[in-house]
Amino acid sequence: MIKRIIYIGKPSYLRSKKEQLVIENGDTGEINTLPAKDIGVLELDNQRITITSQCMRLFAENKTAVILCDQTHTPISLTLPMEGHFRQSRRLKRQAEASLSTKKRLWKHIVKAKILNQRSVLEKYQLDTGALKRNIKNVKSDDSGNMEGISSAHYWKHLFSDKKFRRNPDGLYPNNLLNYGYAVIRAITARAIVTTGLHPSIGLHHKNQYNAFCLADDLMEPYRPYVDEIVMNYYSENKDYEELTRNVKRIILAVAFENCDIDEKIHPLINAVKISCSSLNNCLANKCQKIIFPKFNYRADTD
Repeated sequence: MIKRIIYIGKPSYLRSKKEQLVIENGDTGEINTLPAKDIGVLELDNQRITITSQCMRLFAENKTAVILCDQTHTPISLTLPMEGHFRQSRRLKRQAEASLSTKKRLWKHIVKAKILNQRSVLEKYQLDTGALKRNIKNVKSDDSGNMEGISSAHYWKHLFSDKKFRRNPDGLYPNNLLNYGYAVIRAITARAIVTTGLHPSIGLHHKNQYNAFCLADDLMEPYRPYVDEIVMNYYSENKDYEELTRNVKRIILAVAFENCDIDEKIHPLINAVKISCSSLNNCLANKCQKIIFPKFNYRADTD
């Protein structure tokens, strides 16, 4: 089942009734309802949204990720359920006890998958791929040679037509659009991690003690290029500064339903992330050696 991503950007009152989310428009009084079980991610983007505790309970029970935005429409909070899988205790134990060599090996494959997808984005638009193909083959355990950083420097230099662009979370437009897209992917990934029975704060590579989503930041890396392509296409037609308006968010939110070529099948991204998380659990259980990630464009020479 494909979960829905719901965006609420107008003053609203949210309550629940018979396992349904009831959304009442604060200005017009119009009421809409939808099954809570169908919602994968809910984004609340208005300072005049009121939500009942019963609604929050319903979201937790249905494993809905709730994103809260500030007055600049920037996501600042992500709420997830505490329990996500009936075998959670055993899976968390394996995750916490994973050996350093296992983590380094898995991070190596994450970096390779990310660079492969970055290269495929550049190739799709006939942009300079430089040494990215060679970099994929040179990724070592734990990416000790920093092929991720080297490849990203080339990638960002050539992705946008504006040569002055620099990728920086605090940088100029369209960095704000990229930040939002990554926040969406992060929420989708964190939710998938929890529903798999793992914990988003126990990372493979990311280890910041102040980061509650280290594992989400690890696993989302190969999915970033799907956001990059959407933002690049939008930016090519809108070079002047754009705020995160409702329409811009709607365009970027579509990334959740981008077709992903993963495990020899086509899945929407929101489901592909769950496949990646499940395969990570299999790796931690010694059932496989690599995390399954999508290929932006399928290639036979990815090993």
